[in-house]
Amino acid sequence: MTEYLLKHLREMVKEEGRWSSKPGWPFLDSTWVVSGEKRKNLVVGVWECVDRDLELDDDATLTFSFDDDDEKPLEAIEVVEVVAGVLLQWLRNLQEGVVPQDIWPDVYKTGADKKLAEEVLDKLFTSFSPVHANVFVYLTGFIMEIVSLLSSPLPSQSPPKDTDIITGPLSPIQGVLPFGRSRVARGEIVKHTTLEVFAEAIIRKKGGNKTAEDKRKAVAFLEVFVSDI
Repeated sequence: MTEYLLKHLREMVKEEGRWSSKPGWPFLDSTWVVSGEKRKNLVVGVWECVDRDLELDDDATLTFSFDDDDEKPLEAIEVVEVVAGVLLQWLRNLQEGVVPQDIWPDVYKTGADKKLAEEVLDKLFTSFSPVHANVFVYLTGFIMEIVSLLSSPLPSQSPPKDTDIITGPLSPIQGVLPFGRSRVARGEIVKHTTLEVFAEAIIRKKGGNKTAEDKRKAVAFLEVFVSDI
């Protein structure tokens, strides 16, 4: 799924589109264009491809659960959105999570401290199955590339409209909107919004629900590993 997303996003950023006007797309559900029954059926198709190890460009499998009278021609943007959603769903459904709940106190204490964050990563390698650390390292590399792509200069170099900027409740730019928007790098908005989505999906806390402060800590921890962008 990650390779599919990178492949198609590399093509999409050559032209302006939803990626350039909706920071957080295609991972933030409020930015999705495809919805309703078409989305539900497409989700089934994506899971079918994943379960059978088929290419995600296989339209016949992607649409196999569509009714005869359903609209079958698929646009790349629709499939990319659904694949992004399925990837996040898969991460959320992992039994222990990528970063297990037992290590949450360390994550919370770490915040944005790079040295402590490296110690948490070492603990993932030594105290848990190496799979956790390996997947975490792979995902941070994936997130770095995604953010880099989606922060690409707009083909027209025109700034996005005010109404198109989407920020999460924890975004550090909340206090400067709308008057300070022109002073905030678009890339930082994309980066923070994407980190919010992935931090929620891969970092577990005992008991489940995270407070606003918990979420800030999780995002800060994850950002340590993508800070080179």
